[in-house]
Amino acid sequence: MTILPELRARVSEQPDDADILWYHPGFSQFSLPAESGGAAAWHRALGGTSVSIEPGTERDRLPGGPMLRRLLMHLCDSALRAEQSQVPLGKDATALAAMMTPPVTGEAIRALEAQVAAMLACRIVLSTEGGPGLSVLDARGRPRAIAQEWRPSMRLNARFLDNLDHEKAALDRAVIAQIQGSALALDIYAWLAATLPTQVDQTVLAESWPELRARFGAEAQDSDAFQAAFATALVLLRSALPGLDADDDAIGVGFSARISPAAEPTPTAKPTPVPPPPPVEVAPEPPTTRLRLRPATPPVIASPEPPPPPVRVEAPRPVPYRPQLPPAEPQQFELPPAGQMRQSISLKSHLTGLQQVVWLQRSNGRDDVLIEVTPGTRYDPGLVTTLALEPIVLQIAGGLHARDFERVATWATVNRDLIDLFWDGEIDGFDDIMSRVKKVPAPGWR
Repeated sequence: MTILPELRARVSEQPDDADILWYHPGFSQFSLPAESGGAAAWHRALGGTSVSIEPGTERDRLPGGPMLRRLLMHLCDSALRAEQSQVPLGKDATALAAMMTPPVTGEAIRALEAQVAAMLACRIVLSTEGGPGLSVLDARGRPRAIAQEWRPSMRLNARFLDNLDHEKAALDRAVIAQIQGSALALDIYAWLAATLPTQVDQTVLAESWPELRARFGAEAQDSDAFQAAFATALVLLRSALPGLDADDDAIGVGFSARISPAAEPTPTAKPTPVPPPPPVEVAPEPPTTRLRLRPATPPVIASPEPPPPPVRVEAPRPVPYRPQLPPAEPQQFELPPAGQMRQSISLKSHLTGLQQVVWLQRSNGRDDVLIEVTPGTRYDPGLVTTLALEPIVLQIAGGLHARDFERVATWATVNRDLIDLFWDGEIDGFDDIMSRVKKVPAPGWR
């Protein structure tokens, strides 16, 4: 299960933008082969998307590694810009390496040459949204009179090219230049570029470690080895994308980005130096960057629509209780002093599938089972919404909009056993809570 929002990489037509590298989002939903392998066919499927790579003969090696990603990106981008399925490869690997943007240099040219040879002896099939397989290319039947012959071009399937024209995702060439040596970093960045919207101000994509391992892990890779490799790739991505936030903990990773939709203007003249003002202590602001996961598009100004009215429900009877406030910056599972049980816990978005944070409470002698909801991880009494669960889910303080209340009420109904057990003090351990909490994805998410 995942709370990944279903956001297609629909971008505006900017074929002359040299900063953009067009790519098919079907190749970005999970990791491709980490390295070149033997003659056994490779297949991977997740969430309605699948990729199959079949070798031509038992002597042919499957493509893999960072240069497989770079070559697929180059083929997609070149074919789309030229509107031709026949993609030139140059007279040799060095010429192809110079044609690619960012260029391939040094020892990586030999790896590129090996990937071209492997790709020219295999068949690649892509399927998206659970549909039929779409052949990307099939070079298995091409004659090879000379074993090391360099072919000046590679032909993509015309149906694949048409599909790419409708489903393309935009990558930033500057980011690719910084992470092109890491296959895992390339996979994660392509996934984010095809998934994250252009502008966000909060976590919009979060997955648990088991979900991330199913998406990006190798078949024989254990959990500890995968988390270590993923953390290394995140360090590289944070360096290439300072505007990307990746909050990893023991549960999983939440991603968000603060990216400007418009390019910064280039100054035409140097301004007259002005003495700096005296230093003023201010709170640090989140980092911003000109690098982007999507190409810049002019903002569309639309008339604001009023939000839907909040659901107002009268409580069947007053509840004379004010909950004990947690610390200002509560941790998700903060350990209480020895021998003392937690009085509340917060369940964040990547655990519940909700946009809000849910706070479970102890009864402390009360009869009516309650939960509380806040828009963020900080417990702010002025923003708390209190819900009673009997006889039905009712709002007795605060105010959620109708669509938000419906999702929270659905979550509470599905997780009623967990809420009651914590309310009655029958569970307190991290493992017990994690084994019972269930997600309720929002509409349109998967």
